[in-house]
Amino acid sequence: MKVVFLQDVPSVAQAGEVKDVANGYARNFLFPKKLAALATPGEMRRLEERQQSESRRQAVLEHEAEALAQELGGITVTLKVRSGTTGRIYGSVTNTAIAREIKRLTGHDIDKHVIELEEPIKVLGSHQVSLKLTRNVTATVNVLVEQKEEEAEEKKEKKPKEKVKVEEPKKKKKEKKPVADKETEPEEEPVAEEPAEEEEPEPESEQEKAEASAEGEPEPEAEAGPEEQIWEEAEEQEEQEEKE
Repeated sequence: MKVVFLQDVPSVAQAGEVKDVANGYARNFLFPKKLAALATPGEMRRLEERQQSESRRQAVLEHEAEALAQELGGITVTLKVRSGTTGRIYGSVTNTAIAREIKRLTGHDIDKHVIELEEPIKVLGSHQVSLKLTRNVTATVNVLVEQKEEEAEEKKEKKPKEKVKVEEPKKKKKEKKPVADKETEPEEEPVAEEPAEEEEPEPESEQEKAEASAEGEPEPEAEAGPEEQIWEEAEEQEEQEEKE
């Protein structure tokens, strides 16, 4: 089946080309998605009209793109960033930041996708960046990445100061004060103790005398009971018999 392609189909055809394709591929894929149409005489006329209109539009776009490319080539896009002492910036400069700054300088709204950066800018300095404005027009703009003025001033002020050794004052030795000789105090003579007066014994009372005499006298032996007498007598008889 012969079809005319209305849009670009990767690895198949570009818009405006006429090709023969399989019937199933055309009916199931190209026609439902409006990527191509059957190559009839009427469709071929419409295609020719569209191509002429597109070429006129493309010529206008390229003319505008060439004027914009000349304008961009004469400006420098300056971006202030924070950076370290080695010139490496914190973060990176992206195509979004460049497009925003171009719009601020020129008033032209640049699509960030036309800015060709192989990788984000990560160092200070001047960088040449390409912009693919149209299929046939490419612009080059100078991007200058600088350190923020506040940080630059702070780094100038914060220069390494030389360490000055401060000599510590020597500690004065404490002078020992002469200790005054203690006056020898006269030893106290021992005082002789006076002999204590012997107390005269108080006269004993009659009751105490009676108790004392009672304690001195031996207690009378208790009289033996009848049973004890019997035992004594029996023992005396045994002793006499043993003697005999």
